[in-house]
Amino acid sequence: MRAMRSVSIAIGIILGVVFASSVRGAPPNVVLFLVDDLGWQDIAVPLHAEPTETNRRYRTPNVEALAARGVVFTDAYAASPVCSPTRCGIMTGLHPARLHITDWIGHYGPADQPAPKDGRREHSVGLPDWNRAGLGPDDVTLPRLLHEQGYRTIHVGKAHFGSRGTPGADPRTLGFDVNIAGNHLGGPGSYEAADAFMADNPGHQVPGLERYHGTDINLTDALTVEASRAIGDAVADGVPFLLHFAHYSVHAPIQAHRSLVQPYLDAGLTPPQARYASMVESVDHSFGSVIATLERLGVLDDTIIVFTSDNGPLTAHSGPPTTAFPLKGGKGTAYEGGTRVPLIIAGPGVSTARTSVVVSVIDLLPTVLALTGHPDAAAHDARVDGDDCSSLLRGETTTLARGDEFMVHYPHYWWTERGPYDTPGIEPFTAIRVDGWKLIWFYNDGGRWELYDLVTDLGETNDRAGRTETRDVETRLRTRLLDWMDAVAAQRMVDRATGAPVGPTR
Repeated sequence: MRAMRSVSIAIGIILGVVFASSVRGAPPNVVLFLVDDLGWQDIAVPLHAEPTETNRRYRTPNVEALAARGVVFTDAYAASPVCSPTRCGIMTGLHPARLHITDWIGHYGPADQPAPKDGRREHSVGLPDWNRAGLGPDDVTLPRLLHEQGYRTIHVGKAHFGSRGTPGADPRTLGFDVNIAGNHLGGPGSYEAADAFMADNPGHQVPGLERYHGTDINLTDALTVEASRAIGDAVADGVPFLLHFAHYSVHAPIQAHRSLVQPYLDAGLTPPQARYASMVESVDHSFGSVIATLERLGVLDDTIIVFTSDNGPLTAHSGPPTTAFPLKGGKGTAYEGGTRVPLIIAGPGVSTARTSVVVSVIDLLPTVLALTGHPDAAAHDARVDGDDCSSLLRGETTTLARGDEFMVHYPHYWWTERGPYDTPGIEPFTAIRVDGWKLIWFYNDGGRWELYDLVTDLGETNDRAGRTETRDVETRLRTRLLDWMDAVAAQRMVDRATGAPVGPTR
């Protein structure tokens, strides 16, 4: 752990040296560093207009160093307010609505996933027949495309691309050459190797890490050791690599990293906040260790680095460990806190900038293809929903082809221990953001619209749906949203009595 702290101190110096633009003949390596449930405010890098109290709570010097040498996106979005749809969107460049992978999948098989429970009242609408199996061997994925170009493709950590018992539960069926600790699991039973990474729940044991069982190492640190070893093997073999390093942290259980938690308690944070902050810091240490490995092996200046998250933070929880404020809501909700996430990209040819251009993680696949010089990049752009952001990263443009537009489709009930109706926005919805406006359709109770002006009301406190002065805006956004739903064949929810599709209408 002392070595990890040394990395944190040194990393700013390292990045200042190595992120000068370099041009080499070999294609660049790619490190996609994905943190689970990391919210928009859960790093020290401010993504709001000014640093917030929450930013100041966290110690993330390695992410700060990356931000100082790359492009920081203040308005970046996950593809969904929950994990699996976003992860599958990253892999394919396709919107979850088009994939029909619109909810989290994993420790249930596709045929026996139970219906969501409310505990207090019947859901007014039922679920569509969505793709519970997840991705499969026939899907075109980022690792498969890079593997075909000679890359070694490495997955480390949480996968959650396919349900238990399906081919997609193994990342190697999706184009990864190496899989370390990934399967159908959405979260570990424990972060402690002393608990065999499962506590008393064998169904939630992280696979493939038996060599660490019974030691005192934390899961985040064990995965970091494995990722660094995999990088070293690729460099030794002289091949470019894609490292998809997808941490289980900071997903529940909110479990303290023992060597890091005490300073947060001493600073007056509540125990849940302190435990969570120690998890965030451990992820930053991990990121710093990966950067240090790349530097030691002489490949950092030839590596594209992406740092992001799969959805908003865990806030619908008794004694919530964090907050997305000034955004409303968090994981599982229709509001900005559910889907707006950190995104920082740096590497060869990438400028230093801060931008409010609206981007999504489904843009990563076409962007990485462009940055790595994939020969089919331009043709592939026409086959995905994401946009190539490479010219934006190089500072050549300030807009994307689709403009300021982003959609979310979540026709599901996200379970929380408090129940879905105790937290605003935790119910089935479809939403569009465009030109600073956000329109949401909620499916329950016959359906309703909500409309917010994010430019003046980032916290979504003033619903302007149905007002005379915003009628034209609402009509325009409704038309655009419905056109998009038709174009991607987004599944509607169904009437529980008749089975007929229900949803927004023109």
